[in-house]
Amino acid sequence: MKHTFYALFLVGLLSSCADTAETKEETKGETVHFDKFNWTMNIPDGFEMESEEEWAKLQQKGTEAIEETFEQEIEGNAKTIVVFKQDETNYFDANYQSFDTATDGNYLKSCTDVNQVIYETFLAQMPDVPIDSSSTTETIDGLVFQKFNIVIQFPNEMKLTTHMYSRLFGDTELAVNIMYANEDTGKKMTDAWLKSSFK
Repeated sequence: MKHTFYALFLVGLLSSCADTAETKEETKGETVHFDKFNWTMNIPDGFEMESEEEWAKLQQKGTEAIEETFEQEIEGNAKTIVVFKQDETNYFDANYQSFDTATDGNYLKSCTDVNQVIYETFLAQMPDVPIDSSSTTETIDGLVFQKFNIVIQFPNEMKLTTHMYSRLFGDTELAVNIMYANEDTGKKMTDAWLKSSFK
């Protein structure tokens, strides 16, 4: 499957929430700028930048979960732009990868197929946990992004919400993932993303 599995991190995180994370320096008024998309976003105060090593471990766990569910190998070519978090259940991730419609097919259909794979993976990994999903679009600075939402309600009353955004810029996909258990923290991350500039 060529298209980015932009929820690999979420699958991995669900099996890692109990892990103890080392203390990292919190952000204070930092700004992300990525020339390839001319994208600029202000990171909210009070978040920690995630290390490449820890992020790779989480992605690997997600890959293994999907491969186990569908019994096929996952090709992961996404490159990380930025990852920051408040704790183990409140994360922001942005990544990109190439997507050539001439060889990879219709982009919107690919988004739909990937969303279904993600949803079915969660159902297989957590068969007794209520999981809701929905698909829509979101306009950010005049650009339309595909948006996929997942809400997982755990027996301990914790609700985990994920918003996954993706858009094709020429032959490159930008994917942004926001996961949170704390509503206030989720609002901070989401508001920061929605105020992004693509000038």
